[in-house]
Amino acid sequence: MTEVPSARNGPQRDRSVQKLLRVGTWGQTLVQESGDGQGARLVHEVAVRAGDLDDALALADAWRAFHHPAIHALAHGTVAQPAGSPGQVLRLERPLPRGTPLVQVLAKVTLGEDAVAALFLDLAKGLGELHTAGLVAGNLNAETLLLCPPGADEAAALLLVDAGLATLVAAASGPLGEVGNPRFGQLLTVPEVVAPEVLAGQVPTPAADLFSLAAVIAGSLLGRPIFAGSTSAALRAEMAKGVEATDTADLTDIAPHLAPVLLRGLAAQPWARAGGLAELTDALAALCASVPTTLADDRTVLAPWAPGSPLIALAAYASAVPWSAQFPESALQVVGSIAANANPQDQAKLRAALDQLELERQRAQTQSETAGRNLLSRLIIVALFALLAVAIAATAVRQAHRAQLELHPQRAADTAAPPPVQPLPKARVLFETPAPK
Repeated sequence: MTEVPSARNGPQRDRSVQKLLRVGTWGQTLVQESGDGQGARLVHEVAVRAGDLDDALALADAWRAFHHPAIHALAHGTVAQPAGSPGQVLRLERPLPRGTPLVQVLAKVTLGEDAVAALFLDLAKGLGELHTAGLVAGNLNAETLLLCPPGADEAAALLLVDAGLATLVAAASGPLGEVGNPRFGQLLTVPEVVAPEVLAGQVPTPAADLFSLAAVIAGSLLGRPIFAGSTSAALRAEMAKGVEATDTADLTDIAPHLAPVLLRGLAAQPWARAGGLAELTDALAALCASVPTTLADDRTVLAPWAPGSPLIALAAYASAVPWSAQFPESALQVVGSIAANANPQDQAKLRAALDQLELERQRAQTQSETAGRNLLSRLIIVALFALLAVAIAATAVRQAHRAQLELHPQRAADTAAPPPVQPLPKARVLFETPAPK
């Protein structure tokens, strides 16, 4: 890729791609070695639709000016011109973060109210500052939250990565669409914690960030998602109904101080969440009054690994592994090797086609398994109807024979002596259910 100067960022030198993490119709995410001694960078390359460059650049500039220990900083952005293509790419660079995805931690431990408060307080404060700056996180879930390793004193307990990417993509190339749309699924990867209005196709807002934060905290306390659905329609229906009474009772038992503000943050309508983030932050802070603090980025944050912190037990799970390590290497190497010599536009098309091919393969496999189950069910039903018909016919024959004997007593006397018993013919198997594996 050759890069051209933008109005706000001068020309940048080329960098070699080390690892491709993901690709979609919106663009791609990769890890690059900077070559200038600053270490690896996490890079998002976002396709820009004609006429939307100024809006995307303005939003990128706002993100560059925002800093908070709990939110992954945007280092800088440039505008790139792919070789042989009239289109442009917005290139966003961040330091490569390190830590353990929260989803992996929650699979191994159960958190109480005090630990959850210490874990999420600084993130809630960071979201408040973000919204004051006119920005929206847009994608907050247990996969985009990293538990920072001990020794990283400049960081809060949790670090939100991918912050703002969904809204930057929307500014650069249009709305993400509803849940089920490829662009939506490529960026908002955990729909169970996405606000219902965003599932319906609206642009993420501060109210949507609050919904996601409340859903993640509630799920961390319960050990399961607060909302679930086998399809996107079912998920939206569950959110429209609100939190189930049993979940409300369980949440109140586990977290009596946080439950009321969490339930408000999980309201189905955005207007019903107004002021909810400030209330949630205050409730978290009240539970953390005795937790030790430290300074980071000129802010007072909790010291997650200091003596007296309720998070010390989580230190064993807070590794220093790069965030990029969670992405499967084998599949990405195939994509990278196929497209190594293609221009960036062709690479993006090819990777998107491969993604679509994988989706079609999974869909075909699911349909095949479903068709097999349906065929087995139909065969069983046919066999049952056949047996029922035989039983009905046999009953009818016996009834007719009995009636004939009643009408002709002499014939009954003649047939009183039973004929010699003949062996039944060997049974012929019409249908046999498969043996369990």
